[in-house]
Amino acid sequence: MDLPHAARAPVKGGRPLKRWRYVGVFGDEVMACFGVVRIGVLPQAFWAVLDAGGMRERTRFAPRAVDLRDGVVRVRDVADLRVEPDGEAIAVTNRHGAQDIWTRKTPARARGTLAGVVVDLPALIDDSAGYHARVTDWEWAAGAGTTADGRDVRWNLVTGIHDGATGSERRVWVDGAPREVGPVTFSLVRPGHLPKTRQAQARCFTPGHICWAIAEWQGVGGDGLPTINPAEAGLPGWDTPGTTTSVGDSWFSGSTPGASFAQEVTAKAPRRLWFMDAIHPFLPMSYIVEALRRLITGGGLGPVWHACVVLVAFTAGALALTAVSARRRQVWTLDRLHPELSL
Repeated sequence: MDLPHAARAPVKGGRPLKRWRYVGVFGDEVMACFGVVRIGVLPQAFWAVLDAGGMRERTRFAPRAVDLRDGVVRVRDVADLRVEPDGEAIAVTNRHGAQDIWTRKTPARARGTLAGVVVDLPALIDDSAGYHARVTDWEWAAGAGTTADGRDVRWNLVTGIHDGATGSERRVWVDGAPREVGPVTFSLVRPGHLPKTRQAQARCFTPGHICWAIAEWQGVGGDGLPTINPAEAGLPGWDTPGTTTSVGDSWFSGSTPGASFAQEVTAKAPRRLWFMDAIHPFLPMSYIVEALRRLITGGGLGPVWHACVVLVAFTAGALALTAVSARRRQVWTLDRLHPELSL
């Protein structure tokens, strides 16, 4: 990844260099993402593929597991793609905390084999680096599609970083030409509330039906069914649109402002593993994973110190048991000195 000169020092202002390359591939039958991340000297690589067979993903602390060198995406038995620019790249530099951060977004085309299928799909490359503040939290969405008249469309939307009113990384590309768009908000669906079958997913965005989850994340309740496509309703569809910190209050159904509806969710709640829930607090690895997650993503150090205390306690307990066992073996008895012989 070709970094700007200002984002090459390993540490600046007490903050380690964070850099990553992320490639998203978008299609009707298969979607995928691939990433290689470095926070200081700590590497991480991940990939995920979503197709008719469901979601498959893997995260490794070995960057070679995912090859994202310029022009390629390679993961053994998962992807072998050539990635070429397919539009005008944009790059911005902004302040985050007391330091600078940089990002470049490049529309691309991915051709090759993905999940065992030959593909030719739109993609987006995210190259980012900088000295982000310790607490870094952002919401980001990117994708691709076509307009009704057949023009190619890509988008990159974000809140939390590079999200100023101007000079942001928010872009919509139409036939490869970028245009900056205004600030956005994200309304997130709770896990387990989206339909699982393709038939149910197809019904979600049709007149006369909407997934309860899509309404619920906006705080909608009531009775009735929408008579327009919720995907096309836009801002006028809400009396009070939801934001990242508050929920909306109603859905505009048909021609009656303020009307709302309720629709039974079409997917079963995910099954919980009660046995794992029960033993989770007693496994030292649980605390190690939580501490590493906090160190990588940022935030307060409470879970890290908690993990250190737990690991010290487990270590002390193991040493104590070892000492007791060893001491018992040091006590010699007559039977041990002169074991009974039998002829």
